[in-house]
Amino acid sequence: MPFKRFDAETCQGTGRSHDSFLRVTKAGTIAFSTGAFELMQLTEKNTVAFFQNEESPEDWYVISDTSSSFFKLRWGKTGDKVIVQNAFLAKKILQSSGDGQAQSLRLKLIRSDLKIDNQPAFLLITTGGGTSQSPNVEMGHNIDDILSEVKESASRPFKAERRARG
Repeated sequence: MPFKRFDAETCQGTGRSHDSFLRVTKAGTIAFSTGAFELMQLTEKNTVAFFQNEESPEDWYVISDTSSSFFKLRWGKTGDKVIVQNAFLAKKILQSSGDGQAQSLRLKLIRSDLKIDNQPAFLLITTGGGTSQSPNVEMGHNIDDILSEVKESASRPFKAERRARG
């Protein structure tokens, strides 16, 4: 009977994935993948803030800055892991995703044309880390459709911007 051998020598990984995503857990950990913190060009000096689109509450954005009012990043000892720890925020993201019962959720991070507080904003897109279908990406939509919706929503000010103007 023929057998296919699987051991340390024959099962070499292809290395780390450079996909850009955030893993959000119910316990409050928001972990940035290597690809995500490279995409956002995060350094140990950076802090991050999350913004929820009030007109489309399943859409979340992340910006980085050095503001002391933003979330401080916690870096792993080797510099390849970055997390934010905040249970309130993590639960809000999980609830707005349509899967508030999930223990964790993987959110794809993409660059958008939107600026918030004069900083480039990065859009979080649900990729199904606990759900079978992304709640903010309807079946049949591609990334170009999503980005055009982001550009359209960028013309509508966030609540904080409306308060500042009025």
